[in-house]
Amino acid sequence: LVLLRGLPGSGKSYLAKYVYNLLGNGIVLSTDDYFIKDGVYEYDPNELSTAHIWNKQRAINAMEARINPVIIDNTNTKVWEMKPYAKSAIQNNYCIVILEPDTHWKFKPRELQARNTHGVNKENINKMKDRYDYNVTIEQLLYTDK
Repeated sequence: LVLLRGLPGSGKSYLAKYVYNLLGNGIVLSTDDYFIKDGVYEYDPNELSTAHIWNKQRAINAMEARINPVIIDNTNTKVWEMKPYAKSAIQNNYCIVILEPDTHWKFKPRELQARNTHGVNKENINKMKDRYDYNVTIEQLLYTDK
């Protein structure tokens, strides 16, 4: 299981494609996929909770089907957002890797606003940055209530 995390526009999706192409035969899953209708991204904040549940279930199904790797392309700003994926990984005997883009703009809201593909504004990016859990470890993910 590869858990990608980072602010919108930081390069997560690029990194997801890179890992997918490097390892092959896996699957990239993003909560954003829920909002794609007929090839068009139509975000509805009222559906966000449902979208996350939907994506977690897709990840569980993929792991139960032994698809490898399963790559989660979400912001995952908080440790608790990744815990359900990690729990399923452990239950299905998957190794867990946490990756973040190493772009020079990954915490620069103005640059992130310009680069993200979903029109997330600088103010919302700043809010996400303010709540971002930095330097997350596998131990934190598995053994804390954070």
